[in-house]
Amino acid sequence: MSMMIMTVTSFAQNQTVTPSTLWQMGRVGLCCTTADGNTALYSVTRYDVDANKGTTTLYTLNTTTGTTTAVTDGKISAQGVGFTPSGKIIYISEGQLWTVGTDGRSATKVSDVAGGISDAKISSDGSKIVFTADVKIKQTPSEIYPQYPKANVRIMDDLMYRHWNYWVGDAVSHVFFASFDGEKVTGTPVDIMEGELFESPLSPFGGMEQIAISPKSDKIAYTCKKKTGTAAATSTDSDIYVYDIATKKTIDITEGNKGYDTNPSWSADGRFIAFSSMDEDGYEADKNDIKLYEFANGKTYNL
Repeated sequence: MSMMIMTVTSFAQNQTVTPSTLWQMGRVGLCCTTADGNTALYSVTRYDVDANKGTTTLYTLNTTTGTTTAVTDGKISAQGVGFTPSGKIIYISEGQLWTVGTDGRSATKVSDVAGGISDAKISSDGSKIVFTADVKIKQTPSEIYPQYPKANVRIMDDLMYRHWNYWVGDAVSHVFFASFDGEKVTGTPVDIMEGELFESPLSPFGGMEQIAISPKSDKIAYTCKKKTGTAAATSTDSDIYVYDIATKKTIDITEGNKGYDTNPSWSADGRFIAFSSMDEDGYEADKNDIKLYEFANGKTYNL
């Protein structure tokens, strides 16, 4: 980190800072730390302007000595997920989960999920992987009209059909979980939103901060706006849903609130979920409150 600050200072002192010089710098992102705080996992994304491509490399930082180690080779982008109970790093590359030692050795592919994984979290006890993946829910134009296989069109008969700079397609992001034995993702991943037309996390800016697995790895909380059509486009009424892995049942713990509820986080004992919350539906700039849901009595407290 200090080396990058020195690089910025050097640019500022010795030459005019231009878009070209900025593109020469790596973009740093923090993933997570080990439970003891001794090791941090972070990423650096570097860009090749001529190739119009960025590549993300993962590094570990020894927080005591300041020593950094590259744990991926920088040839193919990697996305940090966390640490396994045995101390290995788990990350995503080319749509699948991998593990690697903190010294960058023994990289091993540990998943083979059809269609690939978008993002993931590992449970605190390491027994579960929660991940997001795109699920096809609509027919494409060529599937609707097979007599026109070369037609390059979009059919839009409903809102919401676009988010900022990209089209809403025939697939949405769903939340899955799978068992993990420390070496391999085992069993068939379970789509906890199977058959639903809705997405989690929420487009266009949501990530894994909108999804959380309980300390006992028995429940998954996720953010979702279960609305379609014009309501989905005009409403901000998202809710926090909790899926019970054993019973396969889902409850809405913020049903009474009409505004934007998101970013669930479990207490260490699993008794509470904290989340951010807005009160007014449709008001994107509403004040964000921190609220606490208590499972024992179903009460919500505004902190």
